[in-house]
Amino acid sequence: MNWRRGIIATLLGTVTFFLAVSCGSSSNGEGEDYNSDISSYTVTFVLNGGSSINEHQNVPINGFIIEPEPVRTGYIFGGWFYNANLTDSMIKFPYLITSDITLYARWVPQPGFTVTFDSDGGTNIPPRIGVAYIASEPIPQKDANEFIGWLVDTQNVSFPYAVTRDIILYAFYSPKEGCIN
Repeated sequence: MNWRRGIIATLLGTVTFFLAVSCGSSSNGEGEDYNSDISSYTVTFVLNGGSSINEHQNVPINGFIIEPEPVRTGYIFGGWFYNANLTDSMIKFPYLITSDITLYARWVPQPGFTVTFDSDGGTNIPPRIGVAYIASEPIPQKDANEFIGWLVDTQNVSFPYAVTRDIILYAFYSPKEGCIN
């Protein structure tokens, strides 16, 4: 008979604790107060030069986040880390948020090459960094001249152009008819 009283007392204690916690008690059951007004945590993303995502996200308590993927020209996104030195383990997603947290983006230089354009006094053509090909021919403008094409090592370049090394392309012009250079 005493064992039945022990089970009933244990069950009543468990039910009482459960009801106190689920009905908004301001205690964690161990006499410590907690703030029940918090409804979300802030996740801060340090992009380290990247872009295209919101740097701050509010996530519900015990909510999960999926991996945001920022972009950065000339780099491949290498994951999110807990510390700014990027020396700890990479975070795996979906990730359970249990407090405010700051995550740091890692970037790996993108394989590819740099193509520099020497427009020989024509309009500036920005370099292409981290590329393996150039789909269309950039066309500079130069007063009294007609753009003919690009040269590399005295050879004409045709587009799309497969880039196999860092290279400088040189603009080649012909004087426009009736114009004096």
